[in-house]
Amino acid sequence: MAWNPALHPRWNDGRWRESNLASNQWYTLTDRRGKVHHYFLNDMNQLQDCQNIIAYGSRGRTIASNAHDTPVRTHIMATEDEEMMAVSATDHSVTGVIYHDKDAPPETMSLDRGSQWEPTPDYEGVKYRTGDGTAYTGEVDGFGGNGVQLSDRKDGRKYDTLNAQKAEQANLKAFESENSKTYHVDPGSIAEKCVEARHEYMKHDPDLSESQARQMPVFVYFDKDGEPQVKPAKVLNRKTGKYDDKHSPKVRGGSPTVKLTMDDVTRQTRALQADGVEDAQFAITKGTNVTKQGRPINNALHYRADFDDKNKHSVTAWGVIEKKNKGVEEVDAGRRFLKEDGTLDAEALHASRQRAINRRKRNAIPYHNPKDKETAVTLIRTRHLEENHVTEKDVTLRKDGTIAYDRGNGITTVYDANGEQISNEANTPEAFASLWNQNMAQHGGKMFVRKENTVRLSDGNFRTRYRDQKGVYRYAYCKPNGARTPNRWRDPDDPTKVKFYDDSGRIQTAEANKSTL
Repeated sequence: MAWNPALHPRWNDGRWRESNLASNQWYTLTDRRGKVHHYFLNDMNQLQDCQNIIAYGSRGRTIASNAHDTPVRTHIMATEDEEMMAVSATDHSVTGVIYHDKDAPPETMSLDRGSQWEPTPDYEGVKYRTGDGTAYTGEVDGFGGNGVQLSDRKDGRKYDTLNAQKAEQANLKAFESENSKTYHVDPGSIAEKCVEARHEYMKHDPDLSESQARQMPVFVYFDKDGEPQVKPAKVLNRKTGKYDDKHSPKVRGGSPTVKLTMDDVTRQTRALQADGVEDAQFAITKGTNVTKQGRPINNALHYRADFDDKNKHSVTAWGVIEKKNKGVEEVDAGRRFLKEDGTLDAEALHASRQRAINRRKRNAIPYHNPKDKETAVTLIRTRHLEENHVTEKDVTLRKDGTIAYDRGNGITTVYDANGEQISNEANTPEAFASLWNQNMAQHGGKMFVRKENTVRLSDGNFRTRYRDQKGVYRYAYCKPNGARTPNRWRDPDDPTKVKFYDDSGRIQTAEANKSTL
């Protein structure tokens, strides 16, 4: 039976483990040499999706504490559309995961690629401050491992980060250019072809260990039927006892051929399997290694998978596997929105926020004018990324076409049919007082109110008492959205009558005359 890491898990050292072990606990294992190891088993459902793709895309030990060895770590950065992208790299590959429904952090973050084997921090994310001084809580804790603030550290240390734009552009070109030849394949089928190639190496060289066989080179290509093929790229010369290079196979009607280290291909395809990817696009074309004149040198194996994760968020996993990775470079870590003199680049910050808003608006278009709660929830989640926790039970479709979302804290947010926010509505005196005071603070007002002086009226409106600029106490009657409403009005059914609120907030009726209007 073919191995699927999603169904048949292993420990970090490769040994099999039970699939029903409790998560969020520490386990003790003893290796063959008698050394005791302690493993923490994370609950993968609590982490960001595509954990294995990111973790396997790094090199070195699973938990790397040397922050200066940049490629070992996972780096959280921004795409051109201000989407959050996690990137890891080795000497032979670049791996990226784009979270289309998450905004990028204000500066590049970095963390130990602990993933499944390192506890998540016991706080709500790593706190950062943007260039304009506003607080930011990152998504780092959702990747497992400890986050590291790269700049403005108290200890004065300076960390490097990665620039992976070259690799991402090469990957996009592999699938979007006119001459692209792509193949939809189960990543597990490529991994199993690697197993066959490893067995073939060991069959012809009994002295070759399994770990040595994994490091041997292989030719990877797709035949005329679109089936993946992985063949040994070296052959044992029994006369000399050394390995000779084999000629690249001639593929008629299929893809180009690329020569790679077997272990790199196995790790990446198994990682895709472990994250539940059963169908990914693959292509073999030029990689990131170029001449001084900018001409590509070697081919690379590219993969790309677009899917919705377990939380129904849109995700793209991509990767480039090649003989020599030139797709990333180490750069000084620094805030994206600071000028060289250390002051805030307000123009760059504004442009960044506008790109993020424009992206959300584009992504929300298919869900405009929702006719059911499911579509309405998707619209709000897509247009306003901070609303990913909204559920159908919290949403009401109103007759006027607006969408009401009950936040659960006494406040209902109202959106139009395009998902644009119209207003906030209070459902309790506490919520109304909070919204009133927030509005005053934002506009420089000083007429604040207290929840003890706020009453919800019988028709859902509110009455609150405030002190005006002259120090005189007055009453304000307002709708749930804060718009002022009169405390007396003509009875629409009887013009000789007038309606008004009594001291208890109930609506009463009286004769209409000059003194009551």
